[in-house]
Amino acid sequence: MEQLTDRQREVFNFMRDFYHEHGYPPTIYEIGDHFGFSAHGANCHIEVLVKKGVITRVVGKKRTIRFAKQYFSVRLRKSCPDGYFQAGDDLIVCRTTRPVAGDTVVVGEEDKPRFEVFRGQKPILGKVVGLCREVS
Repeated sequence: MEQLTDRQREVFNFMRDFYHEHGYPPTIYEIGDHFGFSAHGANCHIEVLVKKGVITRVVGKKRTIRFAKQYFSVRLRKSCPDGYFQAGDDLIVCRTTRPVAGDTVVVGEEDKPRFEVFRGQKPILGKVVGLCREVS
């Protein structure tokens, strides 16, 4: 995925925040109104984000912007106390999944992640969606 310019990141963040606040994505007109763009200008920004792979959409239909899921993996340096995750495990984490109570999530800094059961109080880096473990 290509890097975003500052303006592209602002537009993306607005769309993401709007989605989280309202439960549906903004229209081209709502994006334009927020940034002072024309509908054409907002559409151009959306097209660039589609080309860069951070969103998808159905042309000609309202509110069809979808966010591409972004995954990263974290290799554990030590085992978790409950024994479920072991040192050397690679955990697959989805940045865009909204967790529910009881999900295992990643919190903290990306270079120093911590794992815990989600209870709805802390901001998260993502939800654990997979596990890769070397079997000998």
